[in-house]
Amino acid sequence: RSYALNEQQAQSRRSRLLAAVAAPQKSMKVNTAWNGVSQLAPQLVTLAMVPILLLHLGINGYGVWALVNTLMVFAVSLDGGISNSAQRFYIVYLTRGGAKLAARFTTTLLTFVALVTALLYALGPIISKAVLALTHIPADLQSDASFLLRNIGLLIGLLLCSNIFLGYLRAVNRF
Repeated sequence: RSYALNEQQAQSRRSRLLAAVAAPQKSMKVNTAWNGVSQLAPQLVTLAMVPILLLHLGINGYGVWALVNTLMVFAVSLDGGISNSAQRFYIVYLTRGGAKLAARFTTTLLTFVALVTALLYALGPIISKAVLALTHIPADLQSDASFLLRNIGLLIGLLLCSNIFLGYLRAVNRF
């Protein structure tokens, strides 16, 4: 009897997830609008932050911030499609009632990201020296730039983790 209840609960979860994935037309329009807002809002915030950053960091400090930000975006764009792959496999596992498989998949991805983060963190001093040798950063900002570049691996790791969780949220139609 407990097996029948568990099977009914699993079937109920599958039905809810399939209903969410196959949302009605109106819901699709609303989701598309929210998706557009979610794509546009960070760009607007970034644009609005430029004068604030310039005021507080100065032109040279903003240049260092922009350099580090560009390197992070470049590195995260080489993630191998973690977010899209995660979304696909979460959908496959969750629609088939494989919550344990989805949890194992999450653990595997996070372990991989942790290993990549550790590697990038270990390479941080080398990355810092290379970037500082290739760029002209004023002497008063050298230590701050070096600190950011030595720790860029941690920031990249956090962004990759957020991509994994974004894939999950997209899979369950929550973002």
